[in-house]
Amino acid sequence: VQDNNSAFKAARESFLTACKTQDPSGKFAALHMMAKIHLFLGEFHDADALARKAQELLVDVPGDVVALGGYLKRTLANIKCHLLKFREAMEVVQESILIFSESGSKVGEAAALSTLAKIYLAAQRRPDALVAAKQSLVLHKEVSERLGEAESLEAIVRISLGLRKHDEALRAANELLGIFQGGDDPTREGAANLVVADVRAAMGEFAE
Repeated sequence: VQDNNSAFKAARESFLTACKTQDPSGKFAALHMMAKIHLFLGEFHDADALARKAQELLVDVPGDVVALGGYLKRTLANIKCHLLKFREAMEVVQESILIFSESGSKVGEAAALSTLAKIYLAAQRRPDALVAAKQSLVLHKEVSERLGEAESLEAIVRISLGLRKHDEALRAANELLGIFQGGDDPTREGAANLVVADVRAAMGEFAE
């Protein structure tokens, strides 16, 4: 919490400095950062207000703002999801996906698809969530984004278990373990082993 308070204070100071220097890029970045901190802390209404203010400022930011808009919409979609406004969340994140797809940013598109999967899952649309998570996984693999790949695989495991697709969940869990096994991050390897164990336990319970 202290780290988040420090980060928020720094972002607020950046915003005030940007206001004094009439720097729209600085104001946008600071507002977006403050919105993400509120989101992380579970203060969703505050996050929504700041993200919408950032969106209003985007028109004043010079240069190519396509990526900035895409990432802001992803943040907004996450906020709307936590506010249980699933339809709005889906619409906003689809806009984010389109922005990244048209600009050729596979990293951004993969991240937005991961967010779409989370929103579908929260809205109890598991088959749609599984499709989005698999699409995200493909893109993360194409750009060799290991942590994003792991995030997509974890989502596939969770969604597949909910759909009782245990074999598919186990394949994804083993693939997740393969990313970290024998690497230099024992914590992530241990967590991946637990995911495999959880899937195997679920398969055993289902068989009984």
